[in-house]
Amino acid sequence: MSDTDKKEYDLEEIFNFISNEIDGVFIIDAINDEYIAVKSNDMFCDMFGSTGSYLELSRILMFHFSDSSEKIIANYHVFLPKLNKFNGKYSKRIKIFYKEKPYIIQMTIYPLEDTGKHVLLLTEMDTCDYLQDFFTTEKEQNINSTYLFTMYVDLTTDMCSSVSVTEMSDSPMNYQELRYTQWRMMIVNMIFPDDQPMFLSYTDPEYIKEHLVSRRSTSFDCQMQNLKGEFIWVKIIFNKIETLHNDDFRFVYIVQDIHESSMRLIEDLKRYEELSNLDSLTGVFNHGKIENELYKYIELRQDENIPLSLLMLDIDYFKNVNDKYGHSAGDAVLKKLVSVIINNFKKYDITLGRWGGEEFIGICYGLNKTQLYEIAEKLRIAISKTEFDCVGHVTCSMGIIEINHMEKMHDAFERVDKALYTAKSNGRNCVICG
Repeated sequence: MSDTDKKEYDLEEIFNFISNEIDGVFIIDAINDEYIAVKSNDMFCDMFGSTGSYLELSRILMFHFSDSSEKIIANYHVFLPKLNKFNGKYSKRIKIFYKEKPYIIQMTIYPLEDTGKHVLLLTEMDTCDYLQDFFTTEKEQNINSTYLFTMYVDLTTDMCSSVSVTEMSDSPMNYQELRYTQWRMMIVNMIFPDDQPMFLSYTDPEYIKEHLVSRRSTSFDCQMQNLKGEFIWVKIIFNKIETLHNDDFRFVYIVQDIHESSMRLIEDLKRYEELSNLDSLTGVFNHGKIENELYKYIELRQDENIPLSLLMLDIDYFKNVNDKYGHSAGDAVLKKLVSVIINNFKKYDITLGRWGGEEFIGICYGLNKTQLYEIAEKLRIAISKTEFDCVGHVTCSMGIIEINHMEKMHDAFERVDKALYTAKSNGRNCVICG
C-alpha cells in the first residue's frame, strides 16, 4: 500500500468501521457482579438485555456443554466466580446457543486499568466455511480426545491456571487467582463419597512433592461427576514438568475418561467371579460358595427369628451308573438331576449347591423341618419318575435338619450328614429328618 493510499483513511474512520463490525459491547463490573450493554444486536439484546448479572452472562457465554445449551450441574457452578477474572487482555472464540441454534462468537476482553472493570466485545462470526470447519474440527477432537479436564499447577506459588474442560470448550479457560489448595477442596465435592479420602490423600501438595518425579507421572482411578451430574470412572493423572530447579513443583493435572473401559472391566470381573463360584458341570454353586452361603445364613439366623433348614441329597448307587454307562452318561444324569431339583425348588427360597461328586446341599431359608420334609418328599418322587437318557431311572436319598438358634456350621453339617447316612442305611430312596 502506498503512502497516498494510507492517507485516505484516518484513525476515526477505522475505529468507526471496527465499531460497526462489533455486535455487542458490554461494560463488566465483576466485583459487583453486574454488566451494562453499550451496544447489542438483536440476538444479544434478546439474550442479555441492557443490564444483568455478570455471573449469569458468563454462564450463558461459556459455562455450558460444547454441543448444546444444556446447563452444567450446580456442583460445578462453584467455579463461576473464578471464571474470566482477567489480569490482561484476553481473546477466544466461543460457541453459544440461541434458540438452540449454535453461533460462533469472537469474544475479546479489555481490562480498564485501575477501575476493576473491563470491556467485553462480542462479534458474531458469519462465515459459513469457517463454521463448517469449526464444527468438523471440534467433532473430531471430541471423538479422539479422552481428556475431560486439564490444568496447569504450580505448587511453589499454590496457583493453578489454563484450565480446559473439553465438555465445555476445546480451548483453555483462563482461571485467575485460583489457588490449588482452594481448588482441591472445591473439586473434592465432585468426587464419589467413597473415593474422596483417596482423592484428598493423593492430591495433597506434600504427597505430590514427595512422590512425583520429573518426567514421570502418577495416577489413580476414582468416580467423579461429569458436567451432567453423572458419576463416571476417571483416571486422574499428575505429570511433573521438568524445570531447571528440583524445588520447582509444577505439573499438569489431567482427568481422563475411562468409564467405558472400566465398566467393561467390572462386568468381566463380575462374570469371572460368578464363574468361580459355580460348579462347572451343573451350574449351581460349588462347594466353596455353598459353604460360604451357609455360613452367611447361619449368622443371619442368629440375628433373626426366622427358621433355617438344611437338605443334603445323594444319588443312590451313582458309582454303578458311571461304571455301567460311562462318566459322560453320569455327567448327563447330574445335569438333568439339577434341573429337576431347581424346578421343584423354584417356589421357595432355597439355595442349591454341589457339595461334591453326586452330593448336593440345599439351604432353605424361611422353612422349618416339617415344611422342608414335604418339599423333599415331592422332590424324591419327582426324581424317581424322571427318565434319564441312557440310564433310565435313578433314586435319591436325603437328609434334612432344622438349624438351631446358636448352632455352629460344623455341627449343622455333621447332623445333616448323619441324617443322610441314616437314609442310605434304611434302604435308600427316602427322606430322613435329623
